[in-house]
Amino acid sequence: MNTTTNAVTTDSQDFITHGRPWIIYGALDSGKAARAYLESQGQRIVAFCDGNASLWGTCTTGEIPIISPDYLKDQSF
Repeated sequence: MNTTTNAVTTDSQDFITHGRPWIIYGALDSGKAARAYLESQGQRIVAFCDGNASLWGTCTTGEIPIISPDYLKDQSF
């Protein structure tokens, strides 16, 4: 970890598990930003999970499905 300031920071590469698909929690702005970053790193996004029931069963641009937290906990990925 890099502790050059009072805040603890880590290299984003520490969080990337290459070869495993991703499910991002949050389908709006921060989720879209996470998707853009992960895809730029060659990662595959398989779904967004979101607490907003009006989004469940829809897809984002790029046809990535938006699923509910309950659906996610009942699946094995």
